Amino acid sequence: FKDRPAHIMLVTDSDIFAMLRSVENGWDIAAQALERAGGGGTMVLHMPYHKSHEAERERLKELGWDVHLLSTWEDLVRFARAFSRKTYGEER
Repeated sequence: FKDRPAHIMLVTDSDIFAMLRSVENGWDIAAQALERAGGGGTMVLHMPYHKSHEAERERLKELGWDVHLLSTWEDLVRFARAFSRKTYGEER
């Protein structure tokens, strides 16, 4: 499977930023994961829409992550539906 690109989908909350800071080379690991996967990455963050962690979210985007904020479980269902349609096409 090494020859096939993979898309990383990470569903988490704002604790990811503490992890990226606390793990040695955490931000480098996040960048390397995208590079090695070869198919991009989406980080879905269960956290409020306000400007909390704005600099860190921007840093993820600069690394190549597609970042989405969700505040309710209903948002997660809407996101999953939209992601599926975008990635795999309309339902038949």
